[in-house]
Amino acid sequence: MDYTSPSAQFTYDVNNNTFFKKDNRNYINALSINQLNTLGNVSMLDIYLRHGKRRRAIVSRSKGRGGRSN
Repeated sequence: MDYTSPSAQFTYDVNNNTFFKKDNRNYINALSINQLNTLGNVSMLDIYLRHGKRRRAIVSRSKGRGGRSN
């Protein structure tokens, strides 16, 4: 790649290329030579994974085998 060429692309808005989308909070954007010709043999992923509003805690209480119970 001739980086001095006028056709060399050095910027791209990765939000314009969604690779996978589950919902508005969980999606993957991709960037490859198809979007940015100066990348060569490289692809990059911009990954957004968000947990929902509900949070769950797993609590394990065991009796026996040396464990204390209240």
